[in-house]
Amino acid sequence: MADDLVFVLRTAFLMFATLGIAGCSTFQSDGTKNSDGIEKVVSEIAGSQTSVQSDSQNSGSLSKSKEQKVEFDGGLLLGKTDEVAYQPADLAKILADWMDSGKWTSTSVLVRLYPDICRRILMQENAPLSASHLNQLAKLYDNQWSKEGTNQWMQLVKSVQTDPATIEFFEKRSEFLQLIGSNQPEKALELRLTRGLGKASNLLVAEAFRLEGIAYLMLESEAKCIARFDQSVEQLVENHPIMASHVLLLLGEAQRHSQLTEDWKATWIRAVNLQSQLVATKRLKDPVFWKKAAFLRPVQTDWPNLAVAKIKDSLRFHNLEFGSDPNVDVESIIWAQIGIQSLQRHEAHNAILSLKKAEALVAGNQLQTELQLQQAMAMIDGGQPGPASAILLRLGSTASMSGDRAKALLATQKLQQGSLAQGMNLLQSAIASSAQWPDVERLRCQADYALSFLMRGKESQGIKLLNQVQKEFLGLQEFEQAILCLSNMATYYQMVDKTSEYRQTLKRIQMLESGTP
Repeated sequence: MADDLVFVLRTAFLMFATLGIAGCSTFQSDGTKNSDGIEKVVSEIAGSQTSVQSDSQNSGSLSKSKEQKVEFDGGLLLGKTDEVAYQPADLAKILADWMDSGKWTSTSVLVRLYPDICRRILMQENAPLSASHLNQLAKLYDNQWSKEGTNQWMQLVKSVQTDPATIEFFEKRSEFLQLIGSNQPEKALELRLTRGLGKASNLLVAEAFRLEGIAYLMLESEAKCIARFDQSVEQLVENHPIMASHVLLLLGEAQRHSQLTEDWKATWIRAVNLQSQLVATKRLKDPVFWKKAAFLRPVQTDWPNLAVAKIKDSLRFHNLEFGSDPNVDVESIIWAQIGIQSLQRHEAHNAILSLKKAEALVAGNQLQTELQLQQAMAMIDGGQPGPASAILLRLGSTASMSGDRAKALLATQKLQQGSLAQGMNLLQSAIASSAQWPDVERLRCQADYALSFLMRGKESQGIKLLNQVQKEFLGLQEFEQAILCLSNMATYYQMVDKTSEYRQTLKRIQMLESGTP
């Protein structure tokens, strides 16, 4: 039993929980890789996420990853990630499984991380869900991303199930997208998406105008294109700001083609300010928007000061302090933001490239070090532990806070490889400065330290520390990470046949998943 337990706990480090870059390793009672919970979310497409066990057999866990090479490193879930974390069909399956298992906290985390993919699911894009699942998804989406009290996604989903006109619209929309995809905008426009919408949902009206605007843009018919995008924005801006910000970028591009330079600048600034507000108030992670905004920035137009200030504030949570130096290249701030958001969404390749670009644009050694540390995390998340280790070994050789954080990441690799003493020594050395680390990073390290205790058979120390970390995660409203701590405890209790403690821990997990922490 002792050897089996050590093997299982070592396997836990292969499944490090990172919602973004946070979490603690997960164990599994049968020694196989578990894709359950919030951490496992990204497992099927972009790496693992939280493992939330609903019963002794982990029922309701995510389906097994198609090609999952997950390795744990420093609190970051390693995994093979593509440029896009999910396709709608993949995310829809996970959402349906979790809803059926009552994992509402985990489901909400996915809706928070991937609002763009969730919108595609709600728009019926190759991701069939049952009526009940669609209703629940629409409710969660409205609660997180629509103006409070509007419930327009819920209303739209219901109309899809009962209203012939709405059903017909979605059929035409699907055909329209196929025609645009095959470079036939004239034929697409013959479908006349915007005709006869009458009392249709604002969302459908906005989508119809947006799609026709894209077709007219392809045809270089700028006046009609601008008119369509204007109408789409009008339908969206009050209640659906994420969608509005993307259409504003399209509108600005149409204005550029029409040589309406001042209008273009004003529209671009409006889009950027709208998104930055969502970053500040909703912690929105939309790296695609920021890449487009960087590419489409009008010549001789500065990034708005308000937006830059909000982005700087968000980066401070990751120990990226750009300060108030007016000589700082603002592009470095934008690309750092793109990199961090991509990493949080488990889009590791994009994260690495963006963080490297930010590093090339900064002058300060400390900022470069921090950006390199983030790159190492992205490499780990993308299944490249070798290159990540090279960075971490160099950074860890310095006597500094960033050096300690690098050592903590390296320690996890050692524990994964079975080098318990070496891993523990590295963690003990690193933790000395952890009070100064970003909160989630500190807790992630402490959670790993707790697991290392369990790996060495020191139950009281390990369980006590996991409980403490779990409570602090709750205080930060990092519910998915709190669930992962409890899941690890449940698996441990199951392995050592402590049935009463195991059942009590499962009840705590169920309370958190039900939304009653």
